[in-house]
Amino acid sequence: LLALLDRPPEGDIGVVSEPGLVAPLPPVRDLWERAKTGRAELAAALAAIRASEARLRLADASRTPDIGVSVGDMHAFRAVGVSDFLFLGVQGNLPIFRQAKIDPQIRVAGAQLAAARQDAHAMENRVVAEVSDAYAEVLSEQRQVELHHKLIPLASQALSSASSGYAAGRGSFLMVLDSVRDLEMHELDLATHLASYEQRLTDLERAVGADLGLLAAAESGREIDHGALP
Repeated sequence: LLALLDRPPEGDIGVVSEPGLVAPLPPVRDLWERAKTGRAELAAALAAIRASEARLRLADASRTPDIGVSVGDMHAFRAVGVSDFLFLGVQGNLPIFRQAKIDPQIRVAGAQLAAARQDAHAMENRVVAEVSDAYAEVLSEQRQVELHHKLIPLASQALSSASSGYAAGRGSFLMVLDSVRDLEMHELDLATHLASYEQRLTDLERAVGADLGLLAAAESGREIDHGALP
């Protein structure tokens, strides 16, 4: 546990508390938008698009003649006659090999840009799908947790009624055992679904690339109040 929490080996785990539900989640569309800005993969895909656009502009610029002008001066010491000289130079790069060299480079750069855009679009679709799947899983586990918070008080009342009936001679001990088993099964199911809820919420946070309140809910230390939403 210390290694998973990235804490030193001699550190302390801390107080173990019962996990709880996070505050109401934002709409799934809001999480889509957060994922589009929070996922490093999408940021890398957008950077690849910008790099491809720059390569295309550079390749397209090769079709434009490149003309350079240079000016220089020189002084000749101990020279007879004229000793100061002025030089003027013109240098040009003409795209005379456009069809054989420049146009293929432009087509390659354009194809790379199209591929980068398709990769980014596919990545965005994958991220949105991951968020949607994780969001549905979280809501499913949340409903199970809320259901067992309602069932446990009913099972406790059934156990209390069976115990009172047995004490008064109006019920059997088997009914008491069945009530105890039902209550313990509901409590076990609640613990299982709470653990699964936090796992699914972890998947959702990874898909979104942002904290959605899992750590605060896990370390709240609140006691579970059955019959009311935590």
